[in-house]
Amino acid sequence: MLGLRTLFGRETSWLRHFPKTHQRLRSRYLVRHTMAVPMSEGLLLCRILGPYKFYCDPDDRGISPNIIMDGYWEPRTTEAIVDRVARGMTVIDAGANLGYFTMLMGLLVGAHGRVLAFEPVAASVRRLKYSLLINGLVERTTVYQEPLGDEEGREVNIIIPANLEGGAHIANSPLNGRDAVSARTRRLDLIPGALDATLVKIDTEGMEHAIWQGMAGMIAGPNLRYVIVEFTRDGYSDPGAFLDEVVAAGFRLMHIHDRDGVVPTTREKILSGPWLQMLLFER
Repeated sequence: MLGLRTLFGRETSWLRHFPKTHQRLRSRYLVRHTMAVPMSEGLLLCRILGPYKFYCDPDDRGISPNIIMDGYWEPRTTEAIVDRVARGMTVIDAGANLGYFTMLMGLLVGAHGRVLAFEPVAASVRRLKYSLLINGLVERTTVYQEPLGDEEGREVNIIIPANLEGGAHIANSPLNGRDAVSARTRRLDLIPGALDATLVKIDTEGMEHAIWQGMAGMIAGPNLRYVIVEFTRDGYSDPGAFLDEVVAAGFRLMHIHDRDGVVPTTREKILSGPWLQMLLFER
């Protein structure tokens, strides 16, 4: 059975020297091992990353169809996580959605590591917990059904788009009759165990900068080395200020490129590039 580091890892796969061949063979292997079985209303049991079981949402129009058909999600971000997460680490998945990256992290940190996952949408949390249970990852993972931000206890409304729970976001304008879930934000640096984290992944539909500001204690500490961010340039009031804060904290700016993998980038390239980019802050 091929392991995660053979499929996605830099250190143990000589195929990473031949990226196109590696990607093609990996895709063929994973697609051959995909499977999707209806379980009950709202649950579809899939096979991902080779041997692992994962619960998807049959009504989802976002991540679920890709996982069902391909057996994985965002291969370059997957590679970046596999290359940086080691056994025994504490890592964080902010904006866990169905839990693909939560589960990946749980497999990588091993029995003595720790994963903290944050997902405010109840239906996604339910599927995430089922996936952790069926893969034996419950003991090493703590799941919070709460949104993160720059303040502790701020009341917010979370909009959950129909058939696209991964697009749930905090409303910054009047609701005007839209369905919403009320919640209170948490600061990440006040969560038990978060100060021990080596890596944080943040994909929260425009709340990334606020979450970064709520990580001040972690950023000032000795453990945090990697932050993976879905950077939505048009979703922040001052995206340049966000990047300035990252650089001032001693992080290098890296782009997780769809073709080239993790490559160095600059503030100027990010701000003049696509409105949505996957970035890695590394120190």
